[in-house]
Amino acid sequence: MERPTLAYYRSLPKGDLHNHCLLGGRRSVIEKFTGRRMAPFRSGGCGIADLNAWIVSELRPLIQLPGGFEKGVEAAFLQALHDGVTRLEMSIDVTLGALSGIPATRIIGVLQQAHVTVAPGIVFLPEMGFPRTRSLRSLLAAAEPFFSSGYFRAIDLYDDEEAQSPAAFRELYRLAGSLGMKRKAHAGEFGTAESVREAVEVLELDAVQHGIGAAGSAEGCAAGSCTFFASNAPQIFPV
Repeated sequence: MERPTLAYYRSLPKGDLHNHCLLGGRRSVIEKFTGRRMAPFRSGGCGIADLNAWIVSELRPLIQLPGGFEKGVEAAFLQALHDGVTRLEMSIDVTLGALSGIPATRIIGVLQQAHVTVAPGIVFLPEMGFPRTRSLRSLLAAAEPFFSSGYFRAIDLYDDEEAQSPAAFRELYRLAGSLGMKRKAHAGEFGTAESVREAVEVLELDAVQHGIGAAGSAEGCAAGSCTFFASNAPQIFPV
């Protein structure tokens, strides 16, 4: 029996429920537009710190060029379309304005335009992304125009899992819940089963991004975490 090809899998309708917008497209699309090359990402064994360093040194300078942000968003929708995605839950960082001088109104407009012109057949649920390394007050201030727009359907918490405990973001998640937004968070990407359980309980999550640590800790399972995940956990996306 022949193994299905990549083209076969791409032809199947599917959902992409864990996508970071500016990291979700092919480098070649942005490189062709800007005329600059990005070095491929290489892990140095330092976890999320390696990815953050690559973003700062390789991706951000191109996104900050005229038209670079628009092309990065377009690349993400093009990739989703190419992969046969029919439902796309994709986040954009709320601190992008402060880091790159791109206001919320422009971010929303670019997302809307790219969706309509590149992949109108995809069901798109935009998400607000929150880095765990920033204070709650600064995140709430940055997120205010995103919340008030009524455009976003979910929130996601990511970056260094050890930067702050889930409890530091309880107010943010209660706000999102009161607005009927889907509540996601990265947990167990590098942490333990207990860290995943804490995030689920404290933030009242609807979905866990990664969650790999939920299955990788014998100590956590012995403490009852595996039973908890089997009976009470939200969706876990181990990617």
